[in-house]
Amino acid sequence: MKRLAFRVVVGIVATACGGGSATSPTRTFPNMIGGWIGTESVNASALGINISNTCAESWTITSQTRGDFSGTFQTTGGTTVPCSQSGPINGSTTTNGSISDLSFSAQVNPQQGCTLVSRTAYSGVVSSTSLSAQSTERVSCVMAGLSGLVTVDRSYVIALTKR
Repeated sequence: MKRLAFRVVVGIVATACGGGSATSPTRTFPNMIGGWIGTESVNASALGINISNTCAESWTITSQTRGDFSGTFQTTGGTTVPCSQSGPINGSTTTNGSISDLSFSAQVNPQQGCTLVSRTAYSGVVSSTSLSAQSTERVSCVMAGLSGLVTVDRSYVIALTKR
């Protein structure tokens, strides 16, 4: 009887410690499908003047294959100047929640006389409930009352939560 009890206890301990065949846990990509809401903060600097603006941001992610996702975005509101953009969005995430290659047709508005000079891809992190990403860009703009082009440096920070 003691031998049987000993074998049962050893079996339980071995199972709890992963005894038998060792397998690695399967790593999965964060689920991006669904609605995301939050803010996009923009800081702009030109001619020694700094301006900040915060916009309402929403995403609807409709497709995801492994880490690659796509959908649409919409930006509204604005604490300093109006925000009104929408269009497609796509990006990639890794199993550890890093975001890369995030891009969407936002920011530079050629109707305002601006041309994109350079931009860093958005990068950041995502979990099952939140997302944060950052990017910078430089644009060259024609500004009323000034001769020549003005260089504007902008930084973007997106903070979203999943609905």
